[in-house]
Amino acid sequence: MNWTGLLNWSLSYCDGPGQSRFSEMDQETKNWLKEALESMCLDETKILKKATEVLGMHEEGREEEKLMKEEILNQLIDIIENLETARNLVKMGGMGSLVRCMVGSSFYQVKKMAATVFQSGVQNNPYVQKAAYEENAIGALTAAINHTEDLKLKELYVGCLSGLLRGEYSEARQNFVSTDGLIFIDSILCSPPSNRALKKCLLMLSDFFFWAKTEHNIIYRSQNVGLLDSLQRLLAHSDQEVKELSQSAISNYQEATAHIENVPAVKG
Repeated sequence: MNWTGLLNWSLSYCDGPGQSRFSEMDQETKNWLKEALESMCLDETKILKKATEVLGMHEEGREEEKLMKEEILNQLIDIIENLETARNLVKMGGMGSLVRCMVGSSFYQVKKMAATVFQSGVQNNPYVQKAAYEENAIGALTAAINHTEDLKLKELYVGCLSGLLRGEYSEARQNFVSTDGLIFIDSILCSPPSNRALKKCLLMLSDFFFWAKTEHNIIYRSQNVGLLDSLQRLLAHSDQEVKELSQSAISNYQEATAHIENVPAVKG
């Protein structure tokens, strides 16, 4: 049973302001609820352990391998949005296997599902972002974006890269930028596979420039060859959201540049 879903459903029907219609929970109900919650925790642990084992299995292209990986990934999709669950997958050693399945599985559906799990797990989760970075997820994703022909898969990979690099965890972002990451994004802006992938890239840029101001990171100024021209061109895009995201990225860049220029130099 999906206990998390049941809990969320129950909370949505709780009393608002005013007198409660419910009486105190009896001991039998308390015991049942305790057992249910403990069962939920045990089930998640079991899923994560199995995921680490199954995703790490060498593939020989057999149908049963595909079905096993799809089954466990489907279970992970249901629970991975919980920040602690994603951290526990890392603690059990599952991140490396997830990255390898995401870009290297011989099964198309396994790649898609693994990318969905990865994107949910790293988003706004510095602990998981760090683990993914240490498993060379940046290199794996940029290579996959360059070489994947399938549009849906390419969009997912761009979303995974965005989830990995956005937010408070700075090491992955700074490494990406310092190794021509902005030039890589500019190449996508110049010939985007889809509007969805384009918007993911624009969100990344806005986030990068926001953190550049916070971190006083001048490297963003030296890595923008052609990038501002591309953003300016996108202001005339037919999609209104693309235009707004482009303007936001330009504004964040201008603010970051002005802020960095006004920071006094450190005297040696």
